[in-house]
Amino acid sequence: MRKILLGLGLSALLLSTGCSGIQGNRTGGGQAVGKVRAPQPNAVAMVSYLNENAQRMQGLTFTSVSMRASQDGNVGSIDGRLDCQRPRNFRLTGKAVGQPMVDIGSNGEEFWYWISKANPPYVYHCSYTDLARPDIIIPFPFQPDMILAALGMAQYDQSRPYEVRVNNAARTVELIEPTRSPQGQPLQKITVFRSGPVRADEPIVIAHILRDAQGKDICKATITHAQTDPATRVVVPRRVQLVWPMEKIELTMKLEGLHVNAIDAQRSASLFNRGNLSRQKSFDLARREVDGGVSELERVGIPPR
Repeated sequence: MRKILLGLGLSALLLSTGCSGIQGNRTGGGQAVGKVRAPQPNAVAMVSYLNENAQRMQGLTFTSVSMRASQDGNVGSIDGRLDCQRPRNFRLTGKAVGQPMVDIGSNGEEFWYWISKANPPYVYHCSYTDLARPDIIIPFPFQPDMILAALGMAQYDQSRPYEVRVNNAARTVELIEPTRSPQGQPLQKITVFRSGPVRADEPIVIAHILRDAQGKDICKATITHAQTDPATRVVVPRRVQLVWPMEKIELTMKLEGLHVNAIDAQRSASLFNRGNLSRQKSFDLARREVDGGVSELERVGIPPR
């Protein structure tokens, strides 16, 4: 059970590793909005498509998030809430049988995660400054700047050297961007579009892949449903399936209760910090020790330098 809870918590955080600009074309109530056409198969049109959607949102809230994870044949479920705000504010909380199980967050300075069934159940945290150091070992793949991209909130740089790859047989077009991990390793971030006319009940962007320099998938997200906010016309995911081949983790997320640009400054200040977890012991992933205490490397399974 501990592995599943770890998978649920970290898999939700791992939206940062494999997803970008999830699009679609259904209304928030699930009603079709008519036929749409995918952007032309060139980098300028595809990036513009993603950016136009992102520009309409500064913050997102999903008041109902259902997560179902599987690993090595074991299955677990958690229900929760997700709040996001540019540029790096993120908070996902989850419960099972009414009890808090997961709290994962980020702000401009650091990220953290707490999983009640972890051993020990510390609040693990790391600053973004430390994350860039080559000697920092994080017990899961993590790219903080892609969390908001996973929800369609990221801006794409038109000047980047994108590659466009057309697959006529599959009716897809891939937008491929070279990128790097926080520690500097080369990666590819791939956004897969449908090509040609798209039915009103189909998402336009259907997959997101993060791939290493050897061509192996680190994470793949498949988009099956999307939703549109009636007021802003913002398009965001409704259902996403994520797979991490190396960790043998699969996660399905259903995102409901959408609110766009509803997080004010006062709410933001209280939401995007780990102050409400202050009663829990905290563990600094960069220093590899409990805050205010002695090192516990062996207990948390993080090797010493």
